Amino acid sequence: MPKPTPIPGHDSQDSEVTQKRRGVNGASVETVVPKKRRVFSASEKLRIVRAADSAVASGERGALVALLRKVRIPRSVIARSTAS
Repeated sequence: MPKPTPIPGHDSQDSEVTQKRRGVNGASVETVVPKKRRVFSASEKLRIVRAADSAVASGERGALVALLRKVRIPRSVIARSTAS
């Protein structure tokens, strides 16, 4: 089998190294659609914060965590909104 003829000024090994250095490979060419963040209206936020306050005030163990799971938001979101 004949050897491939190199193209002048184009070294395939250099281009592969350059592409790897730039982070260009099959995986990086694929595009991944970013997840859309949920947007809560002001009334929804107020409802969630009030429900969280009542869950904490009830003294029932795990009430706040159960509420947050139901609403599907992390605890840090409540901590940030009530810390202000």
